[in-house]
Amino acid sequence: MPIKYTVDRTQNLTVFDLTGEVPFSELIDAIDEYGKNDPTLYEIYDTREIGGNRLTTAEIQKLAVYLKSHADRRPLGSKTAVVVNNEIDFGLSRMISSLTDQEVPYKIEVFRTMNKAHQWLDEP
Repeated sequence: MPIKYTVDRTQNLTVFDLTGEVPFSELIDAIDEYGKNDPTLYEIYDTREIGGNRLTTAEIQKLAVYLKSHADRRPLGSKTAVVVNNEIDFGLSRMISSLTDQEVPYKIEVFRTMNKAHQWLDEP
């Protein structure tokens, strides 16, 4: 399975590990399943091991619509960090952040290291 996630209730953090080729439908299914089960305040999507085809522009737009329509599932003050290791994934992740910036009550930021993502999540 290309998407696995672990929930750490002590840190109020969920880490999604994405590996290989991640079909859009599986990404939505994983986010949907997680969202129905008491989401944590903080999330990290570790995409550094993704390979193969990336999400298309149309899929990114659909993802943004999905996130907007399910924004009420996230606790107030939530933050989502996306960790990438290349320019393509950085740009695609920034597109999602831009498309949801004014319409979801949480922040989505993109980072190149897990350390920077954790630092940002720890900021008040």
